Amino acid sequence: MIPTPDAGTTATITVRAMTADVTTAKGTNALSTDRCRIYDRVLSVTTPVRFAGENLRARRRKETMASMRCILDGAGKKTPS
Repeated sequence: MIPTPDAGTTATITVRAMTADVTTAKGTNALSTDRCRIYDRVLSVTTPVRFAGENLRARRRKETMASMRCILDGAGKKTPS
């Protein structure tokens, strides 16, 4: 519960989040009538938000692959005794 400025009453806030790799155009122009109806229902209770920034998962994947490559390249080398 979040206090509101008027007379100390409280309000309940409900947050709904959904992620999908479906663009608005793709959802509204779906070939299947069922998919169009599902997308329409989802839009009725959510607000589309577009994140146009850097893909953090792709960057993290590249960093992980680079570090694993270094580890594996170093695993076959023997240190001089």
